[in-house]
Amino acid sequence: MYRLEGAGPAGATIIAKRTRRADARIERTVYEEILPTLKVPSLHYYGSLEDSDGTFCWTFLEDASGARYSTLLGANREQAARWLGLLHTSAAEAAAAARLPDAGPNRYREFLRGARDAIPRYLGNPVLPREDLDLLESVLGGLTELEMDWRGIEEICAGVPATLVHGDFNGKNIRLGPADGDPVFLVFDWEDAGWGVPAVDLAQQAVPASGLSASPDIRTYHATVQERWPNLNRERLQRLADCGSVFRTLAALYWEAAGLGTEWASLSVSKIRLFEAERVNALSRIGWNGHSQSAADLITTGGPS
Repeated sequence: MYRLEGAGPAGATIIAKRTRRADARIERTVYEEILPTLKVPSLHYYGSLEDSDGTFCWTFLEDASGARYSTLLGANREQAARWLGLLHTSAAEAAAAARLPDAGPNRYREFLRGARDAIPRYLGNPVLPREDLDLLESVLGGLTELEMDWRGIEEICAGVPATLVHGDFNGKNIRLGPADGDPVFLVFDWEDAGWGVPAVDLAQQAVPASGLSASPDIRTYHATVQERWPNLNRERLQRLADCGSVFRTLAALYWEAAGLGTEWASLSVSKIRLFEAERVNALSRIGWNGHSQSAADLITTGGPS
């Protein structure tokens, strides 16, 4: 990623982002075909250009300048909820849906299976102490239990309208741009975007250090969407958000698993411990009665007892 100062109109700064063609195609669909039709603030898209070999693609965007987002500020979480509510309800009829990947429960079941298949390959890493191995074995057990009861996850999502899903709605991908009144809410990095129930965008972060989600305020989100989606009451949206928290942790576990094969594997285990605590916490809020250890125990004891 490069910051091209003065390269845009009237000397504006442009961000040049190089990604694999498949990821760039998703972002291009969002920026070219969906966001321009919606009444939500978004970054200006200057276009894209494929590399000569066709493997990578450059995307050129407005620089997302402004204050960083914080889940600790209620005003930030309320603004996130209003922006998401407008995005989700206004994008639900987008014609470009067929060109976006599935972002519903099936996507996250694949992440679950990917993490469950990857972790055992690294249990023989000699840098991992016994307590780390115990944690990883506990994670594997929890993933197996969850897949066996995946129907319960699907039931929570059933009947919720499908729409554009950001997929990585997280403080690192948000800026609060300057404005005369409320700050302009700017969201970027749409590589994980897809089409499905918006559970993952509503994910709530219970462990501050995990950094998994923006934790949009569910009361405000409900107030924003209730006219278009009257069948979704606040209690149902809260369960959907808790389900989204599970989805976020499954994706995070999958992406972090590769780090278990390195000499710095214990750093990955530390992150996995936080993700697993989030997963257990979210499942307990849903009312799932699996046998994994509690989130509090995972954090305070450093792993399974």
